[in-house]
Amino acid sequence: MRIVGTAAGYERPGGSFWGSGFFIAPQLVVTCAHVVGKGGSGMGGTGDALEGRTVGVVTAQGRRLAGSVLHALPAARGGEGAWPMPDLALVRVPAAMDADCLWLADRYSGPDDRIRWYGWSVEVDGGPAFLSGGGTLTGSRDMPHVLRTTRGSPVLHGISGGPVLDERTGAVIAVVKGAGREDSSLATPVTGLRALCDEGTEAAAHWHRAVAAHDRHHRARYLGGRGWPRLQRRLAAGQKGGSAPAAGGLDPGERTELYAVFAQLPPPACAGDVLELVRIARREVLRPTYDINDHNPRSWRDGAALLRIPRDSSAEGAQLALEAVAVYAALVHDWVGTWVGTPLLPAGTRPPPALAALREWILRFVPRLDNEVIQERIPAILDGARRPAGAHANVLVEVEAEPGEPGADVYGWRVQLLDAQGRVVSTQISARSVPREWLEEELRAALRLQLSKGDLGVAAARVDFMLPRELFDEPVERWTPHPATGERVPLGRHRVVVLRDAERRASGSYERWRARWAGLAAGPLLPFTPPDPEAESRNGAGAPVPVDSAGITSQEGARRLAALLDGGHPAALCVRHRIDGARGETFHREAHSLVTRAGDGAGLCAQACALRTAAQDGAADHPAAWATDLIVLYDPPHSPPLPAEDLLEPPFPPGHLS
Repeated sequence: MRIVGTAAGYERPGGSFWGSGFFIAPQLVVTCAHVVGKGGSGMGGTGDALEGRTVGVVTAQGRRLAGSVLHALPAARGGEGAWPMPDLALVRVPAAMDADCLWLADRYSGPDDRIRWYGWSVEVDGGPAFLSGGGTLTGSRDMPHVLRTTRGSPVLHGISGGPVLDERTGAVIAVVKGAGREDSSLATPVTGLRALCDEGTEAAAHWHRAVAAHDRHHRARYLGGRGWPRLQRRLAAGQKGGSAPAAGGLDPGERTELYAVFAQLPPPACAGDVLELVRIARREVLRPTYDINDHNPRSWRDGAALLRIPRDSSAEGAQLALEAVAVYAALVHDWVGTWVGTPLLPAGTRPPPALAALREWILRFVPRLDNEVIQERIPAILDGARRPAGAHANVLVEVEAEPGEPGADVYGWRVQLLDAQGRVVSTQISARSVPREWLEEELRAALRLQLSKGDLGVAAARVDFMLPRELFDEPVERWTPHPATGERVPLGRHRVVVLRDAERRASGSYERWRARWAGLAAGPLLPFTPPDPEAESRNGAGAPVPVDSAGITSQEGARRLAALLDGGHPAALCVRHRIDGARGETFHREAHSLVTRAGDGAGLCAQACALRTAAQDGAADHPAAWATDLIVLYDPPHSPPLPAEDLLEPPFPPGHLS
């Protein structure tokens, strides 16, 4: 279908014809952000928000309908040059209740896929014409893909926003981003639409509703004897010369049925919900783990897709995928059931009726499995036998000073997701050095993504800021991951935020630091106010934890903190600005009490976070008000693991024997 201006004249080249698009669900169209930005040129005004912009839609049958932009990625162009990735937009068309919709791919597509592209252009005689062509699609996940077209089928202006379909499955895997030169153009993966979940509560809700409507639509078409599942069967049969193999174990009809059941459930709270259940499912069927950096699932259907091996059409691969999907569906059933009485399904809310439908689907599906062991495990999994225990990861933000202009301090950064063993499983790195005042803005997108992968249900991942000591006074716990959407909840409001020392980390873990950490992890904890050499030496009675109100922005406070860090202390409670008099006495009394009752290092972090949340939520005279500006230093020497010294040794030359 065509995206046009709301006025007449789209038939005329250079008129109000803007580009192409396609329906993904009744009333919902996907196109490029630059298409709805300002006509086909995409040269909309810098910084102009697209949300709410009115556009026209002309269907393949010639119906002219009015639409409006629900969301665009990015929300505004923000600068000169090409429109930034992912360059996608979601358009609502209220009158298109009976639209026929394409099937969205449920996982990122691999390289060198054989594709077909479709769209409209006015660069042919007679003005707007529907065109298509073939080719291949290559590229990396977060960059525009190169769409190499077959000779004689160039992508012309106006085709931007049109779908790119996988020839093997008939699923939409990308969206044409722009015309190129001769036999090469640009496209953006359709999985880029999942980024709406990082744009705030409203955008996430719109995306989840779109996916649910998409899956319900295709189930209805399938039951009516039409739609993608039957097309996919024909495509597969044509390629194999026989009956269609099960794609990843599930045949197209089964996949449609399962996804329609998933569509009736509350969506995942975050990517971590899906990733953790997929990890457990793969372990249950003895499948290897995968690189978490490659995946950002935001719906239950995305998790099922991660359990199949692309291009593996073997009988063994199909059967393993069937087993994994059955386990995963049982895990989803159990996990969503645990949400009742939590913020995800508040008290008084009944379990979703779709849980019964999902259980019925699973029990009906289990006899298809060849593995009797998995068959026997499914009922126990449905009842919580493999339930995740809590947040499975922490997020580590590393900031380090980098060379810059004379007199200008600039910093680079890295955001890492660590698993329960402290190993790095996902990393994002800065593309440029920025001054201190830009750090919060620079880190927002990376923080949002890694927090979504690290959280699990209502359990929030801890955030560790490993900073140079000159940045210890940066109020990182007050940073807001979603300010542009109006959701200005500080980072430290409902999750543990701690500081770590980049300088000590750079010099490597040393014995005193490790020994003190072992005592902190075991407990009990003994508070003391530095400097107090006698208290520091009481190692037999418990782990000493310094409490200081001198303020790390003062010379005295900074000097004390440096001495504590150099002395191997892995934990401390302090403040940014000096507190004297009665307020200082209150701080020391309450902080000493906090350390004493914490029990160990993990308890110290949890209780400090709870107090800081209570202080920020309460009035100035709240009992926890003393903790409003509390800083928690919590610096494990082993996480992430330091490289072993022998890893730095050069390898033996080929053929060498010792």
